[in-house]
Amino acid sequence: MKKLLLTTGIFFLLIFNIQAQELDNKFNHRTTFGIKGGINNSHLSNISKSEGYSGIELYGSLFSETRLSKKWSFQNELLFSYTDDYLYLEFPFLLKYHINDKWAVFTGPKLDFILNNDFEYINQEFKTLGVSGVLGLEYKFSKHFFIEATYNFGFTKQIFSDNLYSTTRKTFRVGIGYKF
Repeated sequence: MKKLLLTTGIFFLLIFNIQAQELDNKFNHRTTFGIKGGINNSHLSNISKSEGYSGIELYGSLFSETRLSKKWSFQNELLFSYTDDYLYLEFPFLLKYHINDKWAVFTGPKLDFILNNDFEYINQEFKTLGVSGVLGLEYKFSKHFFIEATYNFGFTKQIFSDNLYSTTRKTFRVGIGYKF
């Protein structure tokens, strides 16, 4: 199941990149690729809301960005992140508005896959696929380097347990990136 989901996700990422390259050729729009990484501040709370998990972990991403016009672009990513003991594979699909040459804001939906949902906790269930939303801000230092801050909020619950978590995941991220 994991291999099927991973293969499907990579397939969709490649399709978006092929379509972006076709747009690039047809409308002379530019597609750039890059990498980024940083830290997560993740939060999960339990059913009683009195306890839960809040921690700082790492994330990393490969992305492509296609300019749609002078002010708008589309960005998709293949992102790996941690929350507690759970490894997530995430696919954000972001619409970005370029305020000026340095600043941009972006938003969009995100698919979240839990890759290691084979823990043997008592009375715990997993939902492998979740849906989230992303809000973000980007500042470019140069043509290649940038810093970003994002807030990710889950729409669906993915981890269910009698005594652990039964909520959506919320994540604040700060990272640095490089566009090739």
